[in-house]
Amino acid sequence: MAAPCRTVSAQIYRLFKGCHRYLVPYKTTSCILSRRGGYQKLQIRQLLVQSRLLSTSYRRFKTPDDSATSPGKDKPPKPGILKRAAIKTHHATIWLLNRISPKARVFYERFIDGATSFMQDFRYVYSLNKRLKNKEVSLEDLSWEDLYKKLQMKQDIAKVLPVLVIVNIPFVYYVTLPIVLYFQRIFLSDHFITAEDVASNHGEHHKRRHVLYPQIMKALRRRVLRAPTSELTKSLAERISESQLEKSLFTADDILSHRDIFSHQAALSSLSRNHLKSLCKLHAQWVLFAPNMTLRKRLSTHALMISLMDRAVLKTGLDHVEDLDLRKLCNQRGFNPVGSERQDLVRWLTEWGQISTKMTDEEKSLLLHASILLVTGRPHQGDTLGMKPTNEAA
Repeated sequence: MAAPCRTVSAQIYRLFKGCHRYLVPYKTTSCILSRRGGYQKLQIRQLLVQSRLLSTSYRRFKTPDDSATSPGKDKPPKPGILKRAAIKTHHATIWLLNRISPKARVFYERFIDGATSFMQDFRYVYSLNKRLKNKEVSLEDLSWEDLYKKLQMKQDIAKVLPVLVIVNIPFVYYVTLPIVLYFQRIFLSDHFITAEDVASNHGEHHKRRHVLYPQIMKALRRRVLRAPTSELTKSLAERISESQLEKSLFTADDILSHRDIFSHQAALSSLSRNHLKSLCKLHAQWVLFAPNMTLRKRLSTHALMISLMDRAVLKTGLDHVEDLDLRKLCNQRGFNPVGSERQDLVRWLTEWGQISTKMTDEEKSLLLHASILLVTGRPHQGDTLGMKPTNEAA
């Protein structure tokens, strides 16, 4: 009895595995079980027919899971618990803010769009730094847009990253989000604000820079007069004095004529700590608890990046740069773009490029101080307390 039972088990196993070609023909299996004990006959004609139909349908049709597992049509993975919770919380927040105030909903959606744009630029700059580290590309080969993102990301990440961490805490963003949006100049970057807010921020940045001009010029004048080696140093000290600074208008040729002073007496290696700290604040560099060597390195790297960016911009052509990007470039170099026409910005950047493209490694201090010397005495660059952004600046 054991042998027929094994035969039936093997037949059923092959039947459900879809391997009907291994089944025994019907004539040999019409009566598998027959003994004197009166066992009933087991007819498996219907089982064989069902096996043939099953195998035929299996060849002709695909199961619903076959389309997902076929090459080139991978089914997207199901989002995790945290992502599903974040999506549900996002929709619930939009619904709640829309019930409370539609304006608050607009601010919230603008913040989400800005965070998405910021994270995209962060990933791009991270991959770019990785390529630079692996020597797949050099700084000279990058476009001015990539150099601008790389330089600006160092300043934006210190402001935006803590905000994104705090706002992602459940139910905390209901309190912190209005504060962040109200003090957007402190906590947010240009990814989160409109073009009108960007123009307003340019005016506020220039106000803070304008306060640092007398401090930096006094420190530079003291440094130059410490060892006056020629009439050129005395004339520079006279022109940057507090009484003559606003009256004298420096051109690119005038600044380049004093390049020897900024490579010896006023080089980065010879500046005092207070002078370095003021320059770092002027160029939006981190100052807190940083030693003098770190401050000099940051200023040197900033001057190098600006010089490389100017070469890339002049190579591309200022006519191909959009108006908003042109104003951002001017603001980054110390020029206030609020109230200025496009032709004035192009003229000023061209004159600035004459200095940055001719600068050497020993004359990086010249470029750092040129953002004051080349700006002072020009229109819209003086007292900006009563200045308001115009539609042209947007």
